[in-house]
Amino acid sequence: MTTAFSRLTGIRELGLSVLSCLGWLNGRDISDRAKLFQTKPGIFGSQYLLPDSGRRKNLAAWQQIIKSEALASERLQRRSDRDVSDAESESPTNTVLQLLGRRSRNESSTPTIPPLMFEGHNIENTDVSPTLPSSIEHGGIEHGVDPRSGDAWTRFEIPSGEGMMPSELSLGQEEWMMEIEWAQTAFLCSWTLSILDNPTIFNSLRTLNVANLSSTYLIALHRDDLWETLSGLEDLTVLVSPDWRHVYKHVQGHITTDLIRPSSAHGLFVNLLTKIGHINKSIRTLKVGYIGGGEHATGMFARNQNILPAPIMREPCPKLGPTIEDNIILLPRIEHLILINCWITPTALKAFFADNATCQYSPLKSATFDSVSLTAHDVKPASSNVDIPFDIPYSMRWLYAEPTPGSWSDVINTITPGPRISHARHTH
Repeated sequence: MTTAFSRLTGIRELGLSVLSCLGWLNGRDISDRAKLFQTKPGIFGSQYLLPDSGRRKNLAAWQQIIKSEALASERLQRRSDRDVSDAESESPTNTVLQLLGRRSRNESSTPTIPPLMFEGHNIENTDVSPTLPSSIEHGGIEHGVDPRSGDAWTRFEIPSGEGMMPSELSLGQEEWMMEIEWAQTAFLCSWTLSILDNPTIFNSLRTLNVANLSSTYLIALHRDDLWETLSGLEDLTVLVSPDWRHVYKHVQGHITTDLIRPSSAHGLFVNLLTKIGHINKSIRTLKVGYIGGGEHATGMFARNQNILPAPIMREPCPKLGPTIEDNIILLPRIEHLILINCWITPTALKAFFADNATCQYSPLKSATFDSVSLTAHDVKPASSNVDIPFDIPYSMRWLYAEPTPGSWSDVINTITPGPRISHARHTH
């Protein structure tokens, strides 16, 4: 790799994505649609406007699934209409109730949202969904007609969740995980040393995009000489995937898997950003966050779960750590900050902006929050005793009530460089 890097010229952007299998593993809780459209994170941005052949094939399969479910809903509607007609002929006194029931069934059978499919079964309409094989290859479509009923059926080749039980890994899966970790660790060591062996090649590097990195491998970036070599870096992206397990070979020779806390990735992430802030003074745009968990996760057991604290906080709970000012990482030269898929406390966010507003270097110019949650465990509730004049319209009464402490409106009203609510109240 050192020889390959030595032949590069005029390099401006470098990307890295190394994802181990030690993080969150989806079992059979992931939907068929998520399996079909599961993609890898972009390393160098979206350069291709048209989808590749595999994505077009998956899109055609999903469109066929929607059509098949629509036909199944129509069959169910016709069947219910026949049942209602028979009931009306037998019991005329229940005509109104039967008509209401038919109307509600017709409205519910109209497909307004995509079907929720799991291994070929629509869990919202299991009576008429086609039964698909549990283990078939990915991407194909088969069509046929039931000789008994005459109904058309469609068979979709969607990967099955069988064979993977995250809580009960087989010996072969554990051995595969350990070998993958060894290979990826060796690759990262070679990647890092190749950069250090070619310092003149990477002097012109301006963008480093670590699109996806397992938290176990963060230690590979904890090198002072690495960030000294990348002295011209201006745009840095680091997205971390928290690990949930540690695989190693026991002294007795067998493979052992131990569960670890995914929150341990936060401490490694904070230490890395602290080191980068002390060594590299040229970074102006910083994009940090986590892959997986929260709104970015797939699967019923991972969606909106397992959200980690923002890496600009040293301690997730300030009550157990230092003062709030010492709990924040100082990034005085950062002009554009982007936080992705994490949570932060209101006091920490206010302190971060206050420290950057008073720094002697270039202050923060923009902040972007993508799927960032705001917690309010460290603030007191607001008083509801607010005197609002009676002649104020209801739509304008928010000007006379202070924002709830710890809410987004309170934080934005505090950190905004523009007019605040009090200014709008006096000018109204």
